[in-house]
Amino acid sequence: MKLLSAGLVVAGALGLAACGEPQEEQANEVTHRGHGLTEGGACFSEMMRVGFDRHTAAERCQRDLNNGDIGRCVLNLTEAGFGRWAALDACENARRPRGLGRCVLSMVDSGFGKWSALDSCQNAPRPGGLGNCVRDLVSVGFGKWSALDTCDDQSRPRELGRCVRDLVEAGFGKWSALDRCQR
Repeated sequence: MKLLSAGLVVAGALGLAACGEPQEEQANEVTHRGHGLTEGGACFSEMMRVGFDRHTAAERCQRDLNNGDIGRCVLNLTEAGFGRWAALDACENARRPRGLGRCVLSMVDSGFGKWSALDSCQNAPRPGGLGNCVRDLVSVGFGKWSALDTCDDQSRPRELGRCVRDLVEAGFGKWSALDRCQR
C-alpha cells in the first residue's frame, strides 16, 4: 500500500496494491484516521448503503475532513427523498453537513417538502438546531411555517425548541411556553 504525506492510505482505500493491481481484501483493512474509508467505517458504509460504488465512496469519503459527516448527511438526505447524487452535492457544499442532513430530515418529518427543507437548512447558521426546533414546536401544536419563522429568528433555536416542548409537556399552553422561553 502507498502512504501519502497527509496520512492517507490511498491504494488500500481504492482496492489497489502498491503496484496498482486490484486487491479486494486490502480495502476492508484500510482506515483513514478514523474517517471511515473501510467498509466498517461510517462514511464508507453509509455511502455504500445509498448505492455508491466502492471507488466513489472511497474517493468522496477521503475528501471528508469531518469524521464521516458527508456520509451521514448523504444518508439523511436520501432518507428524506433526494437522489444520492443530489444529496452528495448538497452535503459536499454544506458548511455543516451533518447538521444539514439532520435539519432536512427533521423538517421533512415535520411536514415540509424536501426542497423547502433543504433551502431553509442550507441558509441556517445552525442547521441542526433549526431542524430540532421546528420538530419540537410542530410536535406541540405549532404549524410548520409558524415553527420555522419562530425558530429561524433565534440565535439558539435548539434550546428554544426544547424549552417550549418541555413547558408544554409540563402543562403550559404553547403560546405562554413560547413567550416564557423567548425571555
